[in-house]
Amino acid sequence: MPQSNIEKLPLEIKIELKRRLRSGSIDQQDIADWIRSLGYAVSRSALSRYAVKLRQADKGLGIDREILAKQNADAAALFEELAYIKKREDEILAQLKTIMVPVK
Repeated sequence: MPQSNIEKLPLEIKIELKRRLRSGSIDQQDIADWIRSLGYAVSRSALSRYAVKLRQADKGLGIDREILAKQNADAAALFEELAYIKKREDEILAQLKTIMVPVK
């Protein structure tokens, strides 16, 4: 399945996007307009699908979005950044495995 335009956004924008979605106080149309103002193409339906996936992922991790938004939106951004770093670490380790020559 091809990546959506949202998945292709730079990390900093995705972190802010997730913070805005998790806050629940910003309309999705306003969020889509914000992304477009940064020069990226995004449809309202793609944003809605992304928001649903984010909600499902948060529930899967046991994150109560309302509490998270109220307590500390910055923590949500840091949590997301940490998840991205872990993903990159796994990708880098996999790449290293393919180029390393076993020592005998």
